[in-house]
Amino acid sequence: MKKNILTTAVVFVSFSYTSIFAQDTWVKQKLDEKIYVKFPKAPEALGNNVYKVQGIDSIAYTANTVDFAAFGLDSATLASMSVSDEFVNQFKTGFVAQMPGVEIKKLDINKWNENTCYDIEGELASKQLNIFIKCIFIGSKMYTFFSAVPPTGILKNKDSFFSSINFN
Repeated sequence: MKKNILTTAVVFVSFSYTSIFAQDTWVKQKLDEKIYVKFPKAPEALGNNVYKVQGIDSIAYTANTVDFAAFGLDSATLASMSVSDEFVNQFKTGFVAQMPGVEIKKLDINKWNENTCYDIEGELASKQLNIFIKCIFIGSKMYTFFSAVPPTGILKNKDSFFSSINFN
């Protein structure tokens, strides 16, 4: 009995240490002068403020920035629009159109450091992926953080990605 408890304790401590160590080795990626996020390894720059990486657990991570000032929206207008039902519905329609087969299961409007934030959960059933997205509106920009988790993916790693988002 004591041997089982000791073995369980050793496995738990080893797993905890490995998880903590793995998070410390994540790579900080600056998106712009305001925001950074950490990826499990150095991301590939896909151009125009888009970064992507595939983790060893097959979770895909993406971060990007869109400046709505380029579309004629200033920060005050974007701030007021981002909480409106009309804008949210247009956002969902546009998002689903860009990713055929994705079904949005949940979209919550929250705050992230006093800024409007969408927390989105969905799935891409054809590829057996759970989709997690955080969109943060700061000034005239929208920062989008995306994670696609396969059935074998470790949800804790997805959580580490989202919790690493921070100000520079």
